Amino acid sequence: MTLARAFRGIWTRSVTLADVADEEPTDVGPRLAVIGRPQKGHPPRILVANLRVDVGSWRASAANAPDLSTARYVRVARLVNAILRTVPRPDYVLLPELALPQRWVESVVNRLLGARISVVAGVEYRHFGNGRLLNEAVLALTDDRLGFDAAVLIRQPKSAPAPAEEEELLRSYGRTLWSSRALQDDPRPENHLRVYRHHGFDFGVLICSELQHIGFRAAFQGQVDCLMVPSWNKDLETFSPLVESAALDIHAYVAVVNNALYGDSRVRCPAKKDFERDVCRIKGGENDFGVVARLNVDGLRRFQSRAKNWPRDDDPFKPVPQGFKMSARRRAIEDAMDESPDVESGDRGPQASPTATGES
Repeated sequence: MTLARAFRGIWTRSVTLADVADEEPTDVGPRLAVIGRPQKGHPPRILVANLRVDVGSWRASAANAPDLSTARYVRVARLVNAILRTVPRPDYVLLPELALPQRWVESVVNRLLGARISVVAGVEYRHFGNGRLLNEAVLALTDDRLGFDAAVLIRQPKSAPAPAEEEELLRSYGRTLWSSRALQDDPRPENHLRVYRHHGFDFGVLICSELQHIGFRAAFQGQVDCLMVPSWNKDLETFSPLVESAALDIHAYVAVVNNALYGDSRVRCPAKKDFERDVCRIKGGENDFGVVARLNVDGLRRFQSRAKNWPRDDDPFKPVPQGFKMSARRRAIEDAMDESPDVESGDRGPQASPTATGES
């Protein structure tokens, strides 16, 4: 572990997945990393960004000549400034796969961390010798366990490239994704995944095509409140039903942020009423912007903690799928035979309140 410099009052600790993998044992499923003190009664808010990343920028990244143009920087800076002005302020900002050049990661995340906003973002390829590279998501998470404002910076690599990504990297640039052999050597999903318990909010991260791995999705079932998916995907006819299915199968919120070139970024949940399942959904537009969605995590946990899976007319969520096993750490009510949503507390149903922000 290394201690990075302070920026805007935030101390940032850069760690690897190995550093955070065994901070707390789990009953079953992926390893757990615990970051930050629990914040009870605070429903997490996620900002899904509508950010365009041009194909030319991808090509430049693949060739190890990143696009650091002024025009691109101004667009990213405008989006960050718009996020800082957003009301209500998000707890998390979700950016697409391959969204940020490596050189800009520190300045972007520290600007948001200074406002106590965590970031989950795809970053451009990191190059190594022998034509190998990594496709990663960066998680910059606020951390108050030391009694003052701090942050943890984690890099989570993509386990394998998408088929088109693999072909283009090899044919045009002679490069291969370094992490692609890891899954072949050890196919057990739980050894490639992490659950991040951040201020008591449990979430996982998959990068784009990893959502298609049925073992990865199954490993997160009952383990997370939300699955975050930075994406670069133009096959929306395939990806859209996959997102909808994942929300029901995992029985959790699924927050997908796609390159704005293709759109269909959204937060999906297993709500009983079909019109409540897309908490927010965005596509198109000339400007880069973001939409904030509130996640009813307490309501979801209470619903999943019921001892019986019997449906009722006023249920906020669809019944959990057959074989669903809820992690003990997420259980809200032990052996509750007839626990109803607390209407007065405002926890009935997803109850999300999307809020748009951006430069017009």
